[in-house]
Amino acid sequence: MSGFVLAHAFSARVAGGLTAREFVALRLRRFYPVYLIATVGWLPYGIWSVAAGVRAPGPVAIDIVSALLFLPAPGGFWLFPLNLPAWTLFVELVANALLPWAIKARTGALASCVAASALLLIALAMAHGGVEGGTWPTFWLGFARAGTSFGAGILLHRLWRVRPGRPRYGAAAAAVALGGALVFHPDPADALGFDLAAIIVLFPAIIWLGADRRPPGRFIAGLCSWAGGMSYALYAIHYPLLQIARHGELYFAPALPAGAVPVIGIIAIGVIVVLATLLGRVDDGLRRARRNALGSERLANAVPGFSPRRYVAFALRSVSKRRERTSEVPANADFSEFQKVRAAPGGEPPAREPGLGTGRGGDVTGVA
Repeated sequence: MSGFVLAHAFSARVAGGLTAREFVALRLRRFYPVYLIATVGWLPYGIWSVAAGVRAPGPVAIDIVSALLFLPAPGGFWLFPLNLPAWTLFVELVANALLPWAIKARTGALASCVAASALLLIALAMAHGGVEGGTWPTFWLGFARAGTSFGAGILLHRLWRVRPGRPRYGAAAAAVALGGALVFHPDPADALGFDLAAIIVLFPAIIWLGADRRPPGRFIAGLCSWAGGMSYALYAIHYPLLQIARHGELYFAPALPAGAVPVIGIIAIGVIVVLATLLGRVDDGLRRARRNALGSERLANAVPGFSPRRYVAFALRSVSKRRERTSEVPANADFSEFQKVRAAPGGEPPAREPGLGTGRGGDVTGVA
């Protein structure tokens, strides 16, 4: 899904000259703050593991330094031992460097690259017996998987913009397909074919079916906005916190009453969801502040004598004057002339593109 959403959000900026280096810097600023919080959240367990003699100080120090640099940890088995799912963020960040080229590439060339990545993914998955990455032996499998999914998302967005057809019940079909994949997923030992089919066929089909649908009603729209806003934070922090809860449960298990373990699990999941929601809001506020600061800096460079303080004062005066004018308008006033002035040159207000861009969770990984 990230390829689809990023192509939707950045196609115009790439056409305007956004380079691969600038885009990767944007994505790193998007990923790193929440990722850093998740890494710091693991530190108490790391300190305890050294103090208890579970792990030696040297490897733990290497893992911490590598994690802070957002790089795979050398000399071990896991790429990101402090936060195992972080390998997907690293691989996607590398894949993001190709987004400007992919958006500008011809459809045939892009489709050929996606097909080649899919064939490489099939070969490596058969060699390793699964599609899961995150380890040094499966290092290149992760990039093949990212190339397939990320490239397919960009290709789907290109086809979606042409809009050859929009299924009426696309969102419902996407939900049923996703639910069926979760419910009927086979045992891990027999899941290789199913997982490959899901990555290459099922998940792109779900994105295609759901891309043109808007949430029905204010409640569902708010629920989708909430889920999208906290999705990246949830992904980034869930593993370290679950590990801490799991080791705590094992450590204190002899003193726990019967039946306490499921309750602890439910509480841990609730705490993780609450923390992810708070982190999502903090992350959204930081990104808004960064965009506002960048806009003020650009305006200051473009307008002689501009300062953010002068701009804020001007905005406050404008709001005050607008309220004064609004309070003088009769309750039964006719706003038809005002609407004509606000309308676009063609006589109608500019229509929003359906589907995407209607909520906070437009960025994946985010989104984030």
